[in-house]
Amino acid sequence: MAFSRRELLRAGVPLTMVGLAGCSSNGNGGSGGGSTTAPPTQASTTRRQTTQSTTQQSTTQQQQQTDTSDSACESPVEVSGTITEDTTWDCDRYHMTGDVTVANGATLTVDSTVVDTAADTLLSVGDGATLVSTGTAELPTVFRSETHQPGSWKGIEVTAGSVEASFDNTIIRFGGAGGWANVYLQNGATAAFHRCMFDRSSTYGVHAEANTGFTSFSDCSFLDNQSGSMRIPATAIPDLELSTTYTNNNLPGKVVVDNETVTQDATWPAIDRPYVFPDGATIAAGVAVEAGTLCWFGQGSLLSVERGGVLDARGEAASPVRFVGEQTGTPGFWRGIEIVSNDRNSLSNTLVAGGGADGWANVYVQNGGRVSIDNTSLVGSATYGLHAEANTTLSTFEGVGFTRNQQGSMRIPLPSLGRVGPDTVFVDGGGENHIEVTDETVTQPARWNLPDVPVHFPGNGRIRADVTVDPGATFTFAQGSLLSVEQGGSLHAVGGSAADETITFRGDADVPGFWRGIEFVSLSPDNVLDSCEIANGGNGGWANVYVQSSGMATVQNSTLRDSSTAGIIAEDGASLTESGNTFSGNADGPIA
Repeated sequence: MAFSRRELLRAGVPLTMVGLAGCSSNGNGGSGGGSTTAPPTQASTTRRQTTQSTTQQSTTQQQQQTDTSDSACESPVEVSGTITEDTTWDCDRYHMTGDVTVANGATLTVDSTVVDTAADTLLSVGDGATLVSTGTAELPTVFRSETHQPGSWKGIEVTAGSVEASFDNTIIRFGGAGGWANVYLQNGATAAFHRCMFDRSSTYGVHAEANTGFTSFSDCSFLDNQSGSMRIPATAIPDLELSTTYTNNNLPGKVVVDNETVTQDATWPAIDRPYVFPDGATIAAGVAVEAGTLCWFGQGSLLSVERGGVLDARGEAASPVRFVGEQTGTPGFWRGIEIVSNDRNSLSNTLVAGGGADGWANVYVQNGGRVSIDNTSLVGSATYGLHAEANTTLSTFEGVGFTRNQQGSMRIPLPSLGRVGPDTVFVDGGGENHIEVTDETVTQPARWNLPDVPVHFPGNGRIRADVTVDPGATFTFAQGSLLSVEQGGSLHAVGGSAADETITFRGDADVPGFWRGIEFVSLSPDNVLDSCEIANGGNGGWANVYVQSSGMATVQNSTLRDSSTAGIIAEDGASLTESGNTFSGNADGPIA
């Protein structure tokens, strides 16, 4: 069928054909093969419902204008082969009968044109060449397959050695054959996109491999791309702008992110669809995550904040930042967030859920790492909501909530216990609601003003600074463990008169001699146990309270029960003040 041409044809602009152009260096779709299996995602919602109809109207206008243009473009211009000189396509319609390769430093300019493509064809740009595709809102440039079926042609490849490609008011449709995409960037290529639509690819609307990126990406839209809107390296996330929409109707409107280490400071914008990290992400620079950002993580993946990196996730009460497993509601689906960096890491108004695979946790702080956590929910870990190892720091810990964490709400160093305040929320949803503290030494003064859940010692605890315990706290101890108040330290635990104000120290099992007890070595007048219950001590010859010869303690108005030795043992030379106590079930009597 013949088509007319427009007067816009520029005389003398050559289109050089050098045989049939082949694929790029990888005929399966880029250096990585292009095609991947997309994980499941949630259904999309439409923010920009008029995009498709507007695009169809623009294309119709373009076809109608064909009838009034100059007869010099009477039929579709058939193109294939290699372009080696600067060339402009500005007739109304072109037909790619085979692959087209732009090479040898040439520039292909495509101006308000419809390019129909034959099956399995590829438009490839490389070897110092570039592509400039420019339309208008009324007459966009359109690249599409002649059959109008997803995956009918491969798409546009921008590859090694190319000069930055530019797309403005351009529509690219029906690509993805052979694992390619509507636009496929690889081998260090860059491109700029403005007011573009990526529509009905059988894979992604845009697939950018490692070491590629966007110099700008704004006011674009994605519609019904079968694997997802985009697949990009983590380093390209900051190039996306909020003006782009990712509507995919019932197809996954996600942006798939490959794990390329972030080495430049960046902001991750809150797009209207999730970022999906199949293999996690690695942060070695400052990354700020905007309020409302949703990040899904693949099975067994990890978000790692290395030394030199900073994760600053600051949501809002109505628009939190979310880091969750892609299979939502499954504890241990991914590993979680690892923080090694000893910098300004912050999780504020953030949800972290579904971590704990392979012994990790929703948030795992190690090797001297530091983090501030506030107004954040840690939910559904297969291990702990928060696991902080020895020599790590919780610089702020306020308003944190825990739900359904299977091994416990948190496991933290004993020196960090003073950071956990009564505003911490523990929801009973099937997990273990307790705070577990690791075997470390308190060397800075602390106040333990604790929430209404037990603090569990799986090993020993050592106090070498002044510690004050507020009323109502409960401490449980593993078999054979000991709480030791050493030289330079003091334990001042004074409960209240109400039943829920008693401070309790007991074995994890209510069995005489289950743990060793509380040892006082320090000679401090601030060693006071008042309105407390101490039970199940005496393991290994110790006692519920054991005052060494060099130690001092005051025990009053307290209950001491079920020791496998005496309720209190005071060695010769010890300074013990005792009054108003109740003793029961102690094998060797009240005091020895």
